[in-house]
Amino acid sequence: MRLRRVLLTVHRWLGLTAGLVLLVSGTTGALLVVLKPIDRWANAALFRVPPAATAAPIASMLDRLQAEHPGADISLRLPRAPGDSLVAYVKGDRDLQAYFDPADGRLLGTREATEGVYNFVFELHSELLASQGGRKVLAAAALGYAFLFGVGLILWWPRDARLGRALRVRWGRAATVVTLDLHRTAGALLGVLLLVSAASGAYMAWRPISHWVDALSGATAAAVPRVQPAEQRLGADAVLRLADDAMPGGRLSILQWPGDPTRAVRVRKQLPDEVHPNGLSSVWVDPYAGRVVAQWQWNEPPPGTRAFQWMYPLHTGALGGVVHEALTFVLGLVLAALGGSGIWLWWRGRAARAAGARRALIREPTT
Repeated sequence: MRLRRVLLTVHRWLGLTAGLVLLVSGTTGALLVVLKPIDRWANAALFRVPPAATAAPIASMLDRLQAEHPGADISLRLPRAPGDSLVAYVKGDRDLQAYFDPADGRLLGTREATEGVYNFVFELHSELLASQGGRKVLAAAALGYAFLFGVGLILWWPRDARLGRALRVRWGRAATVVTLDLHRTAGALLGVLLLVSAASGAYMAWRPISHWVDALSGATAAAVPRVQPAEQRLGADAVLRLADDAMPGGRLSILQWPGDPTRAVRVRKQLPDEVHPNGLSSVWVDPYAGRVVAQWQWNEPPPGTRAFQWMYPLHTGALGGVVHEALTFVLGLVLAALGGSGIWLWWRGRAARAAGARRALIREPTT
């Protein structure tokens, strides 16, 4: 009983510490599943273009962005299918997204990183609107949830091993009793799935976790290749052709052009055996010397980097289609409910104890 009281105290205060973050993370995660198709429908002029047989030079779009945002890191997400626009992600003096018609290079529009409901919710979900600081908080909250789940499972597990009794919800009782039963049951039944979702999100949010995995495996994380800047350099289209020739097959997905001229340009491809929708197979090109300086397919890097192949589709629901997306939506709501109900139960218990103390004080005889 003494150990149980200690575990209950740990569960309560850890839940109060991480509960608000879990509430925000779960709510925004569920919202993103619904808001993504709505955002693409409401802003179809940015995402959809008439299919065309020809394509404009990608260099013209990249050069325009580099002239407007000198020193910025720019990633170009190439169209996945006919009728898709080309989307550029700019991180520098301003963080924004630019949308181009790949047929003629025409700028369709731009949006700030937090402009619009979907973008705002995405930034809140991925970094709590606090950049790297928010990512650290999310990683810490995910670790906190792992402890919450473990301790909660011990507290929930019935002493007589009668699981049916432990899983019941006493409908018709007081709101606190029903909420407590739902809190325990949902945490026990869906805890493992929620742990996978929280862990995969933390893994993507905070890069050092993958470096720790590499270190534990005895591997060294691959460093970004460095290059020597020169006056002449290859254009974006020539870099893409060079990368495509170096790693035949698959689909060119993302061109990452760093603002630092001493870093190599990265071209990502999705090979036929990859589950990551953007692909992780990569070719690094020196645009000044016009040569490939490094490359690896998705199954070749150290395990910490290789794990990203599964983390993104697992976390977003992209791995199992509509069914997986629906499960991701439900898990987000459950995580939010666990965080919110835990805080509410603590507040109700605190209010009840305060009311009991006041009644005892009133009944106390005076002299």
